[in-house]
Amino acid sequence: MKSISSRFTLVSVIVSVLTLLSIISINYFYVKNELLKSANDKARLEVYKAQNKISKMLFKAIKSSNSAKNRLQRDGLKQSSITHILTNTLEKNENIYGMTVAMEPGVVYKKPFSPYFYKKKGHIVYTNLATKEYDYLSKHWYSDAKMSKKPKWSQPYFDKGGGNALMVTYSNPIFQGGKFAGIVTIDLSLEKLKKIINSIHILKSGYAFLLSKKSAVLVSPKGKMVMKRYDQDTKYNQIIKYKNQWVYYSKVNSTGWILGVVIPKKELFYSLYQMTWVLLMLAFFGVFTLIVFIYIASKRITKPLKIVIEVTNEISNGNFDKKMVEPKTKDEVYQLFKAVEKMQKEIKTYISNLKIATKKEQKIKSELDIASKIQMNMLPSAQECKEDDIINLYTFLKPAKAVGGDFYDFFRLDDDKLCFVIADVSGKGMPAALFMAVSISYIRAFAQQETKPSQIIKKVNKALCQNNQANMFVTMILSIVDLKTGEMIYVNAGHTKPYILSSRNQTLKLEYNNDPIIGFMPDLEFCDHSLHLKRGEKLFLYTDGVNEAFSKDGKQFGDKNLAKILDQNRSSNSQTILSNIKKAISDFTKDEEQSDDITILIVECSTPQEATEVHANF
Repeated sequence: MKSISSRFTLVSVIVSVLTLLSIISINYFYVKNELLKSANDKARLEVYKAQNKISKMLFKAIKSSNSAKNRLQRDGLKQSSITHILTNTLEKNENIYGMTVAMEPGVVYKKPFSPYFYKKKGHIVYTNLATKEYDYLSKHWYSDAKMSKKPKWSQPYFDKGGGNALMVTYSNPIFQGGKFAGIVTIDLSLEKLKKIINSIHILKSGYAFLLSKKSAVLVSPKGKMVMKRYDQDTKYNQIIKYKNQWVYYSKVNSTGWILGVVIPKKELFYSLYQMTWVLLMLAFFGVFTLIVFIYIASKRITKPLKIVIEVTNEISNGNFDKKMVEPKTKDEVYQLFKAVEKMQKEIKTYISNLKIATKKEQKIKSELDIASKIQMNMLPSAQECKEDDIINLYTFLKPAKAVGGDFYDFFRLDDDKLCFVIADVSGKGMPAALFMAVSISYIRAFAQQETKPSQIIKKVNKALCQNNQANMFVTMILSIVDLKTGEMIYVNAGHTKPYILSSRNQTLKLEYNNDPIIGFMPDLEFCDHSLHLKRGEKLFLYTDGVNEAFSKDGKQFGDKNLAKILDQNRSSNSQTILSNIKKAISDFTKDEEQSDDITILIVECSTPQEATEVHANF
C-alpha cells in the first residue's frame, strides 16, 4: 500500500509535470505559429519579387509582339520585312528565345510560309517551319490563336523540329484587310524563367518551382519533375503543410501560372526543436529536485500518523478501548487523534443499535417472504380440462418487489364456462398486494352470483369503493369464455388493450373503447364485448409492466417492440411466445432493476385433441 508521503509526492509531481508540459506546449505552439507566420511573410515577399520579374519579362515579350505585329501590318508581309523585323526584335530583347510569322495559306502566300528565327550560342539562327514534318498549321500555338483571333499564351511544350527547346509561346494574330492572315509568335525559353525561380532562396534548402495553368511543372530544381503533372492540392496566398515540408502557392498574373515556394519542415522549426529540447531537460531536472524535497518533507509530516494507524488497527480488530498518547502539538494530527477517540465511542453505540436493527430487518424480511408465498398461493395453478375443451391458458407473473399488485385468476363457472381475469392494482408492494387479495375475493364471490362480466365488475367496483380511503384503483379485463366454442364475453376496465395472434393474418391490437377503472366511483356502468376466437388464434393479455419496462438509459420497451415480437412468433406455440417475450424484456433491461410488476396471460383456441390442460407459470 502506498504511504501518504508517496502519494503526496506523486500528486505534487504529476501537477508539476502537467504544469510544465502545459507551459512547454503553449510555448511550442505559440513559437510554431510565429515561425509559420514569419515563413509565410518571407515566402510572400520572395514570390512577389519573382512575380515582378516574370511579369516584366512577359510584359516586354507582349510589347515586343505588339510592336512587331504593328510594323508587319504597316510595312507589309514581304519576306524581307519579316526577316528584318524579327531579327531586329530578337536583338533588342535578350529574354526572347525565338520568333516566327506563320502565314495562313491562300491569304498573302499561296503555300504555307513560316520563317523561324531563334537564338543559339549567341547567334540568331534561321529555320523554316513550313515543312511536312513540322506542320505548323496543326500546332496549338497556331490553331488556338487562329480560332480565338486574340493573343494568348500557350501551355509549355518541347518545340521539336522548331526551336528544339522547352518553351512557352505568345501567339498574336495578324490581319490583312480585316481578314486573318497569320500569327506572329514570341517564344520564351524556360531557361530564362528558371534563372528567376532559382534566385528564390529561403533558409538553407528551401526552393521555388513554377507550374503551368494545367499544373504541369515548368521549372523545378528537381529536373525529373519538369513537364510532369503536379497532383497536389493548392491553396493560394497561404502556407500549407505537405508531408515534411511547408508550401506557399501564388498565381502569376495574366498567364495563370502557379509559383510555389517549398520550405523544409526541419529547417523551419529547427530553432523551435532546439528550444523545446532545452526546456524539457530543465523541466526534468526541476521535477527530480522537487521529488527529493517533497519526499523528505512529507516523511517528517506523516511520522506521527503511524501512531494513529496502530490504534485504528486495534479498533478494526475489535479493541475499542485501546488508548493513544495525545500529541503535544495542536495541529491536524491532534485533530485526528480527537476524531479517532470520538469514533471509538460512536462505534460502540452504533454496533449496539445495529444489532437491534438487524433483528427487526430479519423479522420484516421473513414476514415479506411469507406474504409472497401466500400471494402466489392465491393464484390458480394448472388444472385439468376436459377432452373436448378448446381453450388453453398460459400465464406468467413476476412482481417488482417481494409482493405486488398484478394478478390473474381463472376458475370454472360450470362444465362449459370458464372465467378468467388479468388485473393491475395501482402502486406496488404490500398495499397493492392487500388490495389485490381483496379484489380476487370479490371477483370470485360475485362471479358465482352473476352471469355477465359487466355485472360482476359492477359489483366488484362498488365493493372496492367502500372504505377506500387510500384511493387505490384497479384496471382489469374480466371474461367468461365458452370452452366448447371459444366465444368470449368480456369487459375491459381501463386495462391495456390485448393482441389477437393468428398464424394466417397479421398480429392486431384489439381496438375498442375501454370502460372506466375500478375503485373510484361506486355507481359506474360497464359494457360487455364479445369475441370469438377461431381455431389456432391466441389472445395475448398483459399488464403495463411489459411495455413500460425500462433500460439503463431510461428508454421504454414500448408497444412497437412488443408488437414486433408477437408478430414474429404468432405461429409459435404459447409456451414459446412466453419464453421469447421474457427473454426480450430481460435483454432490453439487462441489469436494470425491475420498475413494475409483469403479468402475461395467453388464451389459446386449439383443437379438442390439443386442449388438455390449463397452464399456470410463475
